[in-house]
Amino acid sequence: MRSILWFAVSLTLVASIPLSHAQACGEDGNPCSKPFHIGKIANIAIEENWKTTGQDKEAKCEDEHPLTVEDVRRYLRFARRISEHDAIVTLTYPDCTAHGTLTTASGRRAKWGIDLDTGGGGLDWIDTKEPVHLYCRGC
Repeated sequence: MRSILWFAVSLTLVASIPLSHAQACGEDGNPCSKPFHIGKIANIAIEENWKTTGQDKEAKCEDEHPLTVEDVRRYLRFARRISEHDAIVTLTYPDCTAHGTLTTASGRRAKWGIDLDTGGGGLDWIDTKEPVHLYCRGC
């Protein structure tokens, strides 16, 4: 009897969520996301700090503060996983990106990229070539 009552209460709560809240995901540059946990990171290397991705954006990239290893750790600690669709369609194309590599405590290696302006980023696991699209606004 308790489980039936709990189900009815849960269903009522879900049904009472305004439709506007349900539509917020994926709109206005806010991609739908899932938790992401990379585990303990043993090493982070920064290979390019704010490389321009456009011809006329050199000055903008030079104004960015240099990304530190702690910035990368913070991003990966709070970032959430997003779909490839949201990474391509919902987020704006980055002006300046930072790139590097990392190794987890378990020995997995990945290439990473971050654009703090859009909150977008990602990992490409070297052993499986599996891309992981990430998002963290304000990281």
